[in-house]
Amino acid sequence: MIGEASDYWRFFAEDARRTGSALYARLAAGIGADADLKALAARARRGQPHANLILGAALGRGREADRDAGDEHQRSRAQRAAASRLPRHRAPGSI
Repeated sequence: MIGEASDYWRFFAEDARRTGSALYARLAAGIGADADLKALAARARRGQPHANLILGAALGRGREADRDAGDEHQRSRAQRAAASRLPRHRAPGSI
């Protein structure tokens, strides 16, 4: 079974590389080298490709992180905009 799992991830990585998906190729190669991730992927439902289980979770988490970073960017942008509307004190005699 271990050999089959290794072959699966090797095939997936090579296929992704061949089709120009460098990210998927790198992720699949990393999963193929990690016994814990391969064991987790092996828990997929019958008929569900192992790659969908792991890569979907990883990419979904990546989208959450992107969204969180975007929220933080929007907050800091709003704070800068609010600060720019505050009256500025100028030294006497300055324009």
